[in-house]
Amino acid sequence: MSEDLKCPICGKPTRVYMGNARKDRLCPTHADMLKNGEIEQCPDCGKWHYVTENCECKKHNKVYYFDPTEEEQERNNNNIVGENCIDCGKPSNGYFFCKKCYPKYKNKSVYIKITDCKNIEILNAEYEGTLTTKDGHKVKSHVERDIDNYLFLKNIPHAYESTLDVDGKPEHEIKPDFYLPNYLGEDKDVYIEYFGMIGTKDGDKKIKFKMPIYKDKQITLICLYPKDDSNIESALKRKLNKDNIKIKQINFENE
Repeated sequence: MSEDLKCPICGKPTRVYMGNARKDRLCPTHADMLKNGEIEQCPDCGKWHYVTENCECKKHNKVYYFDPTEEEQERNNNNIVGENCIDCGKPSNGYFFCKKCYPKYKNKSVYIKITDCKNIEILNAEYEGTLTTKDGHKVKSHVERDIDNYLFLKNIPHAYESTLDVDGKPEHEIKPDFYLPNYLGEDKDVYIEYFGMIGTKDGDKKIKFKMPIYKDKQITLICLYPKDDSNIESALKRKLNKDNIKIKQINFENE
């Protein structure tokens, strides 16, 4: 086979689609890694490398724009961002994310909290903008998508961010994350709020505004929190158990 049709990284055959070979000559494996944002090509030397690592041509050629003191040299040699990934905490070679976590966050918006120049914390890892559920709803996060899909697969009628007019006053209109009409019987509706941004300015503002209205109007509400993320299906199964729901009350608040 021609050298032009071998992957420049591993030497395996270049991916060919409908008779056309990739211009970058990458094999199927490395083509998928490029698509997922795991590797990139150095603009200086043309070699491929993981996005979380410096290219070989730069690892031993640090450029300083000043004559550093010993203290400055030591600071420069240390990781500027930190030693560990801000998501999983594993070594990240001075980058925000490790090799495994980076693809999850590439081109994604997240909320972060900066406590000082060395400590950065992800406050809402689930925010991503617009995702489509199995029944066609457009939701704003992976967790909301999982909730919507659960309701759909369990044949539970629901609406996403349907406006709730509690007293005819526009300033009191709210949009619960999910609305379950007649879930507990005729005219016994249930609402679900996922407080995924609790602890952030916007998240706490949302809770402060909505919760008094829910309580005052005796809305039957189910609360979900980030701690439910790891097993959202189990949390939904428990919290949506009709025997566990108190009508006209806030259910599982801070639980």
